[in-house]
Formats: sequence, C-alpha cells, structure tokens
Amino acid sequence: MIKKIISSWVINIDYLLVYMEQQSEYSQPKFWQWFGRINDFRHIRKRGKVEWTVATRGLYSFLVIFELSMIIGMVGLVVMMLVHTSLVILVVGLYIIFRLYLLAIFTSIISWCARVMVFNAQKKHLINQAKKIFDSTKATKIVILGSYGKTSMRNIIETLVGAQANIVASEG
Repeated sequence: MIKKIISSWVINIDYLLVYMEQQSEYSQPKFWQWFGRINDFRHIRKRGKVEWTVATRGLYSFLVIFELSMIIGMVGLVVMMLVHTSLVILVVGLYIIFRLYLLAIFTSIISWCARVMVFNAQKKHLINQAKKIFDSTKATKIVILGSYGKTSMRNIIETLVGAQANIVASEG
C-alpha cells in the first residue's frame, strides 16, 4: 500500500486514472478490480496512452479541477491551523495518504454520472431512431430473439417465404 501511494506521487496520477477508466470501458467493477491489483502506478504508464475523446477530456478536466480544489482547501486549512502545528502536520499527512483514494473515488463517480447521463441518453436516442425506421416500414415483420438458433431460423423462414415475397434479412 505504501508503494502504491508513493508511486502515485511520482507520476501524473490524474492521467493514469483516466487511462484506467478508458481501458476498463468506464465499468466501475472493472476499474476497482484493476485499482485493487496495482502495487506500483509507474508500470501502468508504460502500457499505453489515453485516446483523447470528449469523455476522457471531460473526465481529465474534472479530475484536475477536483485536485486543485483539494490543494486549495488543504492550504486554507493549513493557514487556519498555523496556531496548532500538530494539526497542520496531521492535515498534510492525511492529504498525502488519502489523495490517491479520493481521486480514484472522484474518477469513479464522474465516469458513472457521465455514463448515466450521456451514454444512456445516446443509447435511448439510437433505439428510438431505430424504432421509427422500423415502424415506418409497411411490410410484415418477423423478429427472432434468443441466445442461439437465430441464423438457422432466419434461413429457414427466408427459404419458406422467399419464393412468395421480397425478403430483407439482416446479416448474421
């Protein structure tokens, strides 16, 4: 754990947390499993680079702003507690120890909020758009759902009905 905390101060931890979120496809369980397995953040830096998308830029910006606000808050506390030197040391020590975990939690919260608000809205929009296209077709529709046998069933229906009607089948 000490090596993890020390290595988080050696490198740009904000960048690595964004990289980890992107590589875990913004899935919180995958992110936290990976985060738990890490002993030294310097090795992750060698794995690859962040693909700068809108999501990663936003997440990185939020992380930098959050870290700056934590530093400003800590400096404010230190200035207020200059009278009590032991409290200043305690506050700085707690910041040094918990900075990594606060940033990881904040990264997780921001990416989850983005997924709920942005990605789910995009998915709903695409589904509604597909429904409109599907509903605008006047032809008889046969939909086959399931975990196996769809391609075989589609081929059978296409063979049976294909002689009498114009068939449009999805690839599969």
